[in-house]
Amino acid sequence: MIGKGYYLGVLLFLASYTLGAQNTSEEWFQKGNTAYTNAAYQQAVDAYQSALNTGLHSAELYYNLGNSYYRLNQVASSIYYFEKGLQLAPDDPDLQNNIRFAQNMTLDAIEPLPVTQVTSFKNKLLAGLSLPQWAYLSVVC
Repeated sequence: MIGKGYYLGVLLFLASYTLGAQNTSEEWFQKGNTAYTNAAYQQAVDAYQSALNTGLHSAELYYNLGNSYYRLNQVASSIYYFEKGLQLAPDDPDLQNNIRFAQNMTLDAIEPLPVTQVTSFKNKLLAGLSLPQWAYLSVVC
């Protein structure tokens, strides 16, 4: 029969093993910076994501993550992280410039559908009166 002390010892051993194997968020952030400097952008993204998973949330992290995604040609992800950075530092000029630049690179050029003559007439007719005027007209009719 195994005693409670044995289970406690195994539990403490496993806890110390897993805690010793984890990097801190700052270490992940520095690994991401090194990878970005060496143009290993996917490794930088992985390191920055690990820093996020360990609890680091800063405008610098989101800025670097957005730049890494932009270098990987993933513009939507870069815009997402630039926006998250702007939530933490709304006056940061680097974030503002990079998000504008990334938004200019989007390929979504959605043009509105042409309006038919009937729809155009209906829109003009409805816009001719305000909501209270339409209410008075409907009561009178």
